Amino acid sequence: MGRKRPALLGNTVSLAALLGGVFCTDYWSLLAVRFFQGFGDVIATTAVFIWVMDVLPSEYRLLITGYAFSIGTTGYLLVAGVGYLINDWHHQFMATLLISVVLFSPVLCIVESPRYYLLKNDKDNAKLALQTLAKINGISYHLDEIRVSDLEERRTHSLRQQIKEFKLYPWLLIETIILGYIWFFVVISFYGFNFGWGNLVPNVYVAYVAAWAGEIITYIICISVINKAGRRRTLILTHALAVTCMVLSMFDVNLVGSWTLESFSSLIGLFGVSGARCVIYLYTGELVPTTHRGLIFSFTSVVSRLGSTVSPFVFHDLYYATDRRVVLGSLGLLGLLSIIGAVFLVETSDKATPEVGRDVLERRKSHSYKI
Repeated sequence: MGRKRPALLGNTVSLAALLGGVFCTDYWSLLAVRFFQGFGDVIATTAVFIWVMDVLPSEYRLLITGYAFSIGTTGYLLVAGVGYLINDWHHQFMATLLISVVLFSPVLCIVESPRYYLLKNDKDNAKLALQTLAKINGISYHLDEIRVSDLEERRTHSLRQQIKEFKLYPWLLIETIILGYIWFFVVISFYGFNFGWGNLVPNVYVAYVAAWAGEIITYIICISVINKAGRRRTLILTHALAVTCMVLSMFDVNLVGSWTLESFSSLIGLFGVSGARCVIYLYTGELVPTTHRGLIFSFTSVVSRLGSTVSPFVFHDLYYATDRRVVLGSLGLLGLLSIIGAVFLVETSDKATPEVGRDVLERRKSHSYKI
């Protein structure tokens, strides 16, 4: 279906679910609404980010990724505002629906990815899409001036062929597994901290506002660090910050009022996890070849949703059922394994985006495990 149509479909399903939430009268209908809301959101966000990776030149991806995450984190303020000012959950759904309509509307204006059309060997539409993108950027191109190289490998990439290439190119499979694990750790930690604010900090509304301010600063800093240190080193650095904060959170130390070392470390740890989340989105888009981008992004989305599903139980049920040191220590260990996995990934800031599976092997020839 490409990139644009799934984004439109996902947004439509999500908006319909929010509208349904306005009229829910029982738990089971609300549960169904939440299911379809999540279903639509994941499809839409995945499709839009794949489109970003397809269309943007490499020198702009870093800036746009940081910008997108900075805009996205304003959701904290919206969540805190809607939850604090509106008590009736039917009205909360209506408020969220109105906000989402405004936020989803730009999807109507995007142009389908020329790379997608090339995968389908549709050169005419690829040229039209490229011409439209050029026009948006103030560049005038005639269709007869646009030449498309004929890459036979891209034309034969059915889903079955994509899966076969995981066996044909082992490092494509290894990098995908590593990415899936890192996504799982980052998401379980990110959503875990957010779901666990009631346990970790004295005031949940203050926590969300603090998280918003901290994440804005994190993404701004992250752009600069990625630009200087590269994708892989920044991913390792942000993981190290998160793991360190998880270890510090294990100690019982009162600081100011009802705030403890655990409270402050959890907030700072969220900033580290947020930085890792920003990097892994960008990194995944640049690591995977164009032919496999939809498949691998879908795989990482599934894995990350497993992490977000588990996180409330880890930070709430397991938090109370066992000593909190068990939870934080286990997450710290998972984070350490994630760092080790990142060492095996290739730095992408100085390399061209791979188009086919074979490019992954060519790119690894110059890989160094030195951090």
